[in-house]
Amino acid sequence: TLFGKEADKLEQANDDDKTYYIIEKEPVINAFISVPKENSTLNCAAFTAGIVEAILTHSGFPAKVTAHWHKGTTLMIKFDEAVIARDKQLDGR
Repeated sequence: TLFGKEADKLEQANDDDKTYYIIEKEPVINAFISVPKENSTLNCAAFTAGIVEAILTHSGFPAKVTAHWHKGTTLMIKFDEAVIARDKQLDGR
């Protein structure tokens, strides 16, 4: 868990084995930040996306993580091709 709260859902993309989604209906980080109307598209969970990307990358799972408004907030994780190849190689044992 990050910020003491588990995500609401974890999904894998149907059409891409490199892409996963972490879905949070009400991210804790967004609850404490007031966004002006002129910046209404700003999703402060981008900060969380950066933390998740750093944790994954420095744990040997290089990925790009972005935050999107979808079903609340969705963190889209796109793993590097090397991660998927390594996973498939381990499955082949």
